[in-house]
Amino acid sequence: MVALTVAAWLVVLAVGLLVALAVGFRSRGELFTAALGAALLTVTVSEKALLLVGWFRPVPLLLTLVGCLATTVATLRLLPGARERAAAGTALLRAPARWRGPLRAPLVWTVSAATATVCGFEAVLAVRLPPRDIDSLWYHLVSVAGWVRTGGLAAPIDHLSPVRAVGWTVVSDSYPRDTELVGAFLSVFTHDTSLVALTQLPFAVLLLLAVYALSRRLGAARGTAWCAACVVLLTPVVVAQLGMAYNDIARAAVPVAAWSVLLAACGPVARASGDGSPAPARLLVFAGALFGLGLGIKPANAYLLAAALPVALWLCRRRHPLRAGLLVAGPAALVGGFWYVLAWRAWGSPFWPLQLGPFQGPMTMYDLVDTYLPRAWRGAAPPVQVFLSWWDAFDAMDRPHWYVANTGLLGLGWLLVLFPAAVVLLARAVRVPRLRLAAFGVVLPLLLGTLATPGAWYARYTIPLVAAGAVAFAVLCGRPADEKSDAGGSDAAGSGAAGSGRRSGSRSRALHRAAVAVSATAVTVAACAGLVSGFRWSTYRTIEDPAQLDAVATARLAAAPSQDRARAGIWAGDAPVRALPDNAVIGFCDEDVPENWFPMLLIGPHYQRRLLDLGHCGSPAGAVARLGRQRVGYLYTTCSSRFGRRVDAAADLLTPVAPRNSTDCGLRLHVPAHAD
Repeated sequence: MVALTVAAWLVVLAVGLLVALAVGFRSRGELFTAALGAALLTVTVSEKALLLVGWFRPVPLLLTLVGCLATTVATLRLLPGARERAAAGTALLRAPARWRGPLRAPLVWTVSAATATVCGFEAVLAVRLPPRDIDSLWYHLVSVAGWVRTGGLAAPIDHLSPVRAVGWTVVSDSYPRDTELVGAFLSVFTHDTSLVALTQLPFAVLLLLAVYALSRRLGAARGTAWCAACVVLLTPVVVAQLGMAYNDIARAAVPVAAWSVLLAACGPVARASGDGSPAPARLLVFAGALFGLGLGIKPANAYLLAAALPVALWLCRRRHPLRAGLLVAGPAALVGGFWYVLAWRAWGSPFWPLQLGPFQGPMTMYDLVDTYLPRAWRGAAPPVQVFLSWWDAFDAMDRPHWYVANTGLLGLGWLLVLFPAAVVLLARAVRVPRLRLAAFGVVLPLLLGTLATPGAWYARYTIPLVAAGAVAFAVLCGRPADEKSDAGGSDAAGSGAAGSGRRSGSRSRALHRAAVAVSATAVTVAACAGLVSGFRWSTYRTIEDPAQLDAVATARLAAAPSQDRARAGIWAGDAPVRALPDNAVIGFCDEDVPENWFPMLLIGPHYQRRLLDLGHCGSPAGAVARLGRQRVGYLYTTCSSRFGRRVDAAADLLTPVAPRNSTDCGLRLHVPAHAD
């Protein structure tokens, strides 16, 4: 079944590449960025269509993907314009790459090797070890389990209702979930969690390509642009999430990729003809579709879309700006509105359970984010909170590298190099016209759109900042003379002047390369320094994984037999659930809702069990009555809850499935006493 997953990804990538060729791009970086973005759009749109009709199964999915590939090939053959653009793009790919100058520098290969090693290590852990991150086990994977088990859009937990407060578990059915669709794509063929921790890996590659493509379009040298893109992946918060089914890397990668397409449509090269013709509609629509994918990942991307629309109007100010804005906003709303419409229909609010604007909900953004704000920072102005979080990168080096760490995980690379680079670029752009597109068309709107979101002090919510800083760094480093346009040489100069110019140019190039090498080394060292404590297979708190394994112990665990790996960390606490039959239904009362890591421990790594909300039980007797009424065989409680203690005391009504001391994680299962 893993082979089918690989085959499906190859088909999707082929579709993405053909779409990118048909759209038309002038550089390899932009072409590959668009190809991966189109592939992810193909995955999410295809799955949504299949889920709507209840056919999300391996065979229908494969047939749908093959149909997408056939349709794309037919379109390229039938439309002359698309065929010509595809031919030009194919010629671009086949042309020999000019791997000269900086791309041959040892520093570039060193940074690339460091990035590949770090990402490869995390990818191996993602495949070899079971999921352990709290939000994935709490609700991200609960959504995936529901889709894979049922093949449709039925609620992943039966009988969830907006009239009852059942904690944060409801977001498994109400949040936008395009990232979870990628996780489902990795699970539908295996029907388990074995590959699902790789969910964000394609988005990490997309982030790498998008930062490189943006930097190149804005004038950066190849080697500098590549180093800057690699440094983004070496950011501690990115490394921490590479092997997790979260959505924060995806939330950053997709808008940055959309920005790259937007500049390809409206940037200086795109309007070089100067004929005043509109920017290519296909590029603007594609950029809008990518922004829509971003909205389907996280509502916070609405801030980045709002920051991008003025950029589109500014870049196309002489070429039908209103049309350009509509061509971006329309597809964004169409592609990104899917989950919000479903949530509005099922829960009465597109943002449930959050209270936002005119839409009511049981929680506020403060409940979601600001309750985690360090107490010492409360009452400080938001900009102060943000800077304190960045400054915490120094202290973060001495802490276990937990993926939920609130502060400091943008790392020393951001604090010491990339953020100052962004500030310097913005200051210089006021007086240097050639820097204004990079400063005010990319870096500033990315900074503002990210910092405007609630909880901007929370490191994992602000990964786009690092992308903006990396672009600023690459642009400031500039491009050496021998890598600029090949337009020079039409006017012959005297031999003496030419010789002097060559000597001066050689010195200039040498100084430039030395400065770039020193700067790139500094940012790389700063980025890697933030990872000193990062190679730990850690969980939410030490109480869940007391060992807090270091890199060596983690590698040993990854090489251990499958039965040992399956019981690692918090999965050692699912003893009461292991004996249950497949397709067992586990009920819970509103007085004791499964949260934290419990939902997926109950559902199981093969998505083999179901959860059902029994509603308000009131008492152990009420729980027994509801179990009988719903024909549910098992009741979930926790040892630490008040209701759980009442159930433990009602031995005449409910019998525990396993002895109380069989688990250290607090999970308890009971059956009605008469069912023995």
